[in-house]
Amino acid sequence: MGAVASTHAQKLYRYQDESGETHVSQSIPPKMVQLGYEVLDGVSMRVIEVQPPVLSSEEYAASRRQEQMLVSCRNRMKRVRTLYRSDSDIDHALTQAHESIDNRIANANAAILQLEGQLRGLQTRAANLERGGVETPEALLSNIQRAQGEIVSLGREIEQREQEKALASTRFEDDRVYLRAKNCQILVEANLRSGAQENTAISKAPH
Repeated sequence: MGAVASTHAQKLYRYQDESGETHVSQSIPPKMVQLGYEVLDGVSMRVIEVQPPVLSSEEYAASRRQEQMLVSCRNRMKRVRTLYRSDSDIDHALTQAHESIDNRIANANAAILQLEGQLRGLQTRAANLERGGVETPEALLSNIQRAQGEIVSLGREIEQREQEKALASTRFEDDRVYLRAKNCQILVEANLRSGAQENTAISKAPH
């Protein structure tokens, strides 16, 4: 394949070689075409056409991923800046979220204490019957098992609420980053440098 050449005397090509040096000429070496070039008016030197670099499949995928991350970031930034005007707004929202979760944890703990009291009473009844040589009724055994199961279930609920509390802290701190950031380009570039596939772990991104 021959070099790309100007078909009109008044057109020139401007391109950069592998070392970054800029050239202006009436033709482009074939191996330089894939790096992209500009078509100039030969008289005014005004750019009349831009041919972007040819991307490999990997580069295209990376470009698409960056575009998607930018869209996602802009949507979240818009949402955050609609909800909050300052750090104190985020602090207030985080406090409310934590208080709501803490109330649920307190209710679950109170329910566990009540169930543990009931369970001790049921187990005492079963032990007294056994000492008296009386077979423990199925209903009593069923109540004991039900109380034990509810205690376990509430314990798992508390663990889940604790995880929700930690996630809420992370989410609001991320919102704080979006609120403070100058633009999404900075956040997305920080994520790409860290190897993230989505807009995550941005709290260390520069503001």
